[in-house]
Amino acid sequence: MDADTPGVHTYRVELDSDDHFDEDDESNNEASITVTVALIVDPG
Repeated sequence: MDADTPGVHTYRVELDSDDHFDEDDESNNEASITVTVALIVDPG
């Protein structure tokens, strides 16, 4: 996903100690946050 693409992008930031995403074990992600940003590009 190109961060320069207009639209809404979701970035997941992992803050727990194992330092990787484990989609099969969400219990280790108690400290994770999901950040959603809307990137607006001026077409002019």
